Amino acid sequence: MRIGIDVRSMVGEKAGTGYYVYGLLEGLDKVDRENEYFLYAHTGFEIGLKNLNYQKVVISYPGIFWHLRVALDFFRLNLNLYHSTHSLIIPTLLGRRTLTTIHDASAILFGETHSFKVKTIGRLLFKAASQRTGAIVTPSVASKKDVVKISGVSEDKVTVTYEAVDESYRRVSPEEIIKVRQKYQLPEDYLLFNATLEPRKNAVRLIRAYHQVRKRYGAENSLVMTGKKGWLYEEIFGLVKSLGLEKEVIFTGWVPDGDLPAIYSGASVLVYPSLFEGFGLSILKAFACGTPVVTSNVSSLPEVAGEAAVMVDPYDTNALAEGIWKVISEEKLALELRRKGYEQVKKFSWEKMAKETLGIYKKLNGK
Repeated sequence: MRIGIDVRSMVGEKAGTGYYVYGLLEGLDKVDRENEYFLYAHTGFEIGLKNLNYQKVVISYPGIFWHLRVALDFFRLNLNLYHSTHSLIIPTLLGRRTLTTIHDASAILFGETHSFKVKTIGRLLFKAASQRTGAIVTPSVASKKDVVKISGVSEDKVTVTYEAVDESYRRVSPEEIIKVRQKYQLPEDYLLFNATLEPRKNAVRLIRAYHQVRKRYGAENSLVMTGKKGWLYEEIFGLVKSLGLEKEVIFTGWVPDGDLPAIYSGASVLVYPSLFEGFGLSILKAFACGTPVVTSNVSSLPEVAGEAAVMVDPYDTNALAEGIWKVISEEKLALELRRKGYEQVKKFSWEKMAKETLGIYKKLNGK
């Protein structure tokens, strides 16, 4: 087969979707020796694939013109199918010869947490793309249920393929932790938040909960917030200033993968109070690094965390503060969460996900 894949999201500063694409390609590199892949991006990129038969296709057109050119390229290169990992436009154009990854339905269900552009495109194309595409994959059962409910497609059309973490995410040595702490000027004791700074990630409530943990319980841990600035991030910085936490809350900006395992390993707890997630990869990264987790009891997060995290209502600041304090004050609980986290992360594999995706490619091509 000749298969096109949208890889734009893994180029540059990766976030959730970018890790998904990178993990898929790493998995395919291990399991597929037969098919030819065309990796579509908007700018040049490097990726260390040793076995996969692939070509890079860089199209520098802006916006909708990028998608139209890819659609034309589909026929020019005589592709058998196209895997849309980051867009609803091409599945709407090409129909059943596409596989569409829908990470979540947040643009529909939580439109207020997205920009006007993302919200509008989502509402216009979500149903059309879901109905026209040949098949859909989602990273969780929770996302599958949302897709089926919103678009009206049959459950058989949607397959769950769980994400995973790269092998580089592991508990690192104390020496490595110190080295990275010094690089980013981090304190010895800190709580960690690792996500794009945008409303859906619930950073504002986290900062309020962190303020309570300091005031109510006398905690002295700092709060380290890693991640690039997203949409409507200004309120986050404004709140830190108004609460007088400029020295206690540390913003590192986006951090490359080479440094993140040490930052995770050095944290007392990962706090991930997202309001809505298609998967929640940060949780698995923490598990792999032996870091206890406090996260939300909504959407896909209980599915990913299992029994290996403290679950709280993300809308309840008091509950979030109590969950954080419980983990950092009870050593026995923290150790138990660390043990359970190591076991939970073993259930997820990029290679397994790639095999499942490859099976869908073959099924689509046979239609």
